[in-house]
Amino acid sequence: MARLERQSTPFEPPWGRLTAAVWVALLAGGCGQIGVFEDTAKGTSHRISYAPAPATIRSAEFSEISSYGSYLAGRHADKMRELGLAADLFTLTLAFDPDNPDLLRRTYYLSATEGRMDAAVGFARRLVALRPKAPLAGVTLALEDAISGNYRAAQERLEKLPRTGFNNFIAPMLLAWTLAGQNRTADAVAALKPLAKRSGFKLFRDYHAALIYDLAGDTKAAAESYAKAAPGKSASFVRIVEAIGTFYERSGQADKAKDIYQAYLAAHPDTMLMRSPLARIASGDRPERMIGSVKAGLTEALFNLASLLHQENVHEIALILARMAQHIDPGLPILQLLIADILDSQDRGNAAVEAYDAIAPASPFSWSARLRAASILNRLDKTEAAVSRLRALAAERPDRADPLISLGDVLRHKKRFREAIGAYDEALGRVTKLQERHWSLLYSRGIALERSKEWARAESDFLRALAFKPLQPYVLNYLGYSWAEQGVQLARALKMIEEAVKLRPGDGYFVDSMGWVLYRMGKFDGAVVHLEKAAELRPHDPTINDHLGDAYWQVGRLKEARFQWRRALTLDPEPGAIAAIEKKLKYGLKGGRPERKAAEKGTVGQGG
Repeated sequence: MARLERQSTPFEPPWGRLTAAVWVALLAGGCGQIGVFEDTAKGTSHRISYAPAPATIRSAEFSEISSYGSYLAGRHADKMRELGLAADLFTLTLAFDPDNPDLLRRTYYLSATEGRMDAAVGFARRLVALRPKAPLAGVTLALEDAISGNYRAAQERLEKLPRTGFNNFIAPMLLAWTLAGQNRTADAVAALKPLAKRSGFKLFRDYHAALIYDLAGDTKAAAESYAKAAPGKSASFVRIVEAIGTFYERSGQADKAKDIYQAYLAAHPDTMLMRSPLARIASGDRPERMIGSVKAGLTEALFNLASLLHQENVHEIALILARMAQHIDPGLPILQLLIADILDSQDRGNAAVEAYDAIAPASPFSWSARLRAASILNRLDKTEAAVSRLRALAAERPDRADPLISLGDVLRHKKRFREAIGAYDEALGRVTKLQERHWSLLYSRGIALERSKEWARAESDFLRALAFKPLQPYVLNYLGYSWAEQGVQLARALKMIEEAVKLRPGDGYFVDSMGWVLYRMGKFDGAVVHLEKAAELRPHDPTINDHLGDAYWQVGRLKEARFQWRRALTLDPEPGAIAAIEKKLKYGLKGGRPERKAAEKGTVGQGG
């Protein structure tokens, strides 16, 4: 009935579910059965072999057909996000065209994104030989020099790279650490200066200057740079909080460290990340330096860069930088979490779940990782697996409400509203004091209650959510629309929905609510205006088209009304709405303007 999350299903072409393996088989079949593909690990790793060419095909012809087939199959695998397979197929193609720079570049990218850094280094060397200024390939080779301890060679490679595109900020951060590896602290800090000229990077200039000074033992300079990195801006960067806090702890300023940790905890009340440092302070123990080597500094720089690019939706480059960092430190949990997040952003759900599950259970990041993995499993239609995981998490930590909130959300989106209510009830039972941040929990339970026809409890939850967030557009819209559906509190509903539309004027559902409350108030002309706009914004929503049909009928536009009702039936309306729409098509509605009805006399009951 009410404004539950309506989601359209994206169009999928009929060939969309063909795997790249099938493409290889099809291409091979079309070329005289000369290509054979064997999947040896359920789509995660592949072995590719080619049968001998028939005697009637010359070797040159066989090579051309084989390379073309593997290239096309690789292109398809790349498009379908089967990137490991795409890397295999492009590697095979390179055997036929080894000096193709574009093919080398893509094979390098794919190998790096899959974490196959040994292979990526080889492709990077070949690519740089053809294109000396290839940016990311040059960075990869510089890092390989640094990993082997040859910081001078790494420095020279980075200095030769053009300062264009991403290298404007990648190169200075990595160059600084290669100079630090040569004990050139002043030069290393100076190398960071270009970052201050770029929006959003001054914080990281100060942060990495502090890390470099700290590693060099210059406590005074480190303290000054940490202080510059600390205020305000660092509230969202847990690594900066951790680095500054551990510096203060090691400097005998535990109270300062505690203030920083508690400020982060206040901004992120559900986090589990500050438990260990606060417990350490309470026990009087002192931590190790967070960045205790040049290699750790390089890892941190790559992690920071990947995080920023991920936030800007530059996912492929972010993943390559994160894989480079993982190549240096494979077991850094926050880096594993970032890689999993990026994979999820690329719609690679199974790979993301695998990456989340790889985080050690003892890590404070494991809790968040397991919650996210459950959410992905639900999106992959593995609902029972998601439910099982969330129930296990809820049992593991009886003091935590978040797994039960996630469980309620999973069940609600699957329209298992009664079960969702149970999960939300249990979650609220674990909340010792309701705060502003709990508005969304009240809103979510309100939806499940309304859909279960427990309106009194639902209305109470919506009103409590608004008490915390008076201008929350989703709550304003849902409650206002629900009142309009019931024909109660119409004047108040109108004001609430007007406010929601002001906040989100391009949301078709909100505009529909505006039209519907006007309809319920008998203001049919105004209703038509808003419902027509809603239908433009959301042309494939059955409820909006049904509403528009009702409004057309009331202003005497009977043929258009029937057209909208018929259209609504084609758009997969909820089962309970189908009979009502069919009845309207047969008998029409009561009321409507007589002048238009007279012009269409005889249409009622004839199906238009």
